[in-house]
Amino acid sequence: MTAIAKYYIFSFVAIIGVVILGYFTEQNEFPKICLGYGLMWSFYIFILQQGEQNPIRILILIAILLRCILIPSYPPLSDDFYRFIWDGFNNLDGINPYQFKPEIFIQENNVSPYKDIYPELNSTIYYSVYPPLLQGIFTLGTWISPNELMGSVITMRTSLILFEIGSIFFISRIIQQLRLPNWQVLIYALNPLAIVEISGNLHFEGMMIFFLTGSLYFLICQKRFIPSSICLGLAVGAKLLPLIFLPFFLHKLGFKKAFIYGLVTGSIAFLSFFMLWDIELLSHFRESVRLYYKSFEFNGGIYYIIREIGYLFRGYNEIATIGPGLALFSALGIISLALWDRNQHWERLPILFLLALSLYQLCSTTVHPWYIAPLVALASLTPFRYTIYWSGLILLTYINYSYEPYRENLWIVALEYTLVLSILIRELRMGYFQKYK
Repeated sequence: MTAIAKYYIFSFVAIIGVVILGYFTEQNEFPKICLGYGLMWSFYIFILQQGEQNPIRILILIAILLRCILIPSYPPLSDDFYRFIWDGFNNLDGINPYQFKPEIFIQENNVSPYKDIYPELNSTIYYSVYPPLLQGIFTLGTWISPNELMGSVITMRTSLILFEIGSIFFISRIIQQLRLPNWQVLIYALNPLAIVEISGNLHFEGMMIFFLTGSLYFLICQKRFIPSSICLGLAVGAKLLPLIFLPFFLHKLGFKKAFIYGLVTGSIAFLSFFMLWDIELLSHFRESVRLYYKSFEFNGGIYYIIREIGYLFRGYNEIATIGPGLALFSALGIISLALWDRNQHWERLPILFLLALSLYQLCSTTVHPWYIAPLVALASLTPFRYTIYWSGLILLTYINYSYEPYRENLWIVALEYTLVLSILIRELRMGYFQKYK
């Protein structure tokens, strides 16, 4: 069989996998999830094995095609989009989405479209936790299609696909500047988790990745730190998480420029939160963020070990203490890494960002599959490959939704983190962190 024939066959297999996941699978159907993702992963593994032999431009077009196939589908594995649309209707009606919890709002506003969406919400007792930049896209979706949910879904998905195309562009340019193998852009472009979780399930990590890779592009390729700081500020506006990267600019820019960089980033992030310029609304948003660390738990590797120790000595779940404690530990670890690394090469930033974000996720109480997408994007700019394995292993956590009643399979969690940490340690010992030293 010729190489071209293999590309055609594996591409067709990937398309079948996307169609199965996008149109014939629900969150609790774990065998179908395995089948759809398995077909996509067979294509992905084949591409990674080909390396430099890959026709990169054609495969990028296929990456875009795989995302576009999902455009007219409802998110197959997530119901978060109902809250997006709920917030969008709040904005259209002149109601600040951070003002009311849905369970309170519906008591006085049990009218369409709210009464139709309310039963589908998975977070009726929480204030909205989605930043204003995302609220703009939610509002656009409901404004374009106020009467059909699918119209709103298509609008939001189209926006995310455009962000994804932009991210792929930035990644490819950074790879060229770093003189890495050009095919590494495919590590993110064709990653099954990135395709399905962002373009399929409408998770806005895709928006954050776009601004984050844009920030790295302006620094590494253009040597322009003001546009870079603006992009990083917008990344923070999409998801608060990129704030953890600010300490790494102190040694790279020097104190004065680093201060300006942080000031611009902070100002852009602050301006992007214009809908929260109210003490009460800010407290509502902060309450939801605090609940994330003190109440939610899913696939938390290190946290689960400490939780079991807490059960042993205290007899109850101490997540309210362990969650913030692990967050503080990861913050101190990131700051220590930034202070220890005095390398002046901009090319080292993707590696530092990758390790910092990995530490953060390893210490988190909640690690959903789509949280790994930014790690895959950053890994495409480095020699590290452990995030590729992580993006595959974490998909096994969908087995939890197949149980009735719902429960977590801790054997899956143990397998996931054991293998990921083993690979990470191996790659650190091989000197991957010393690149650009």
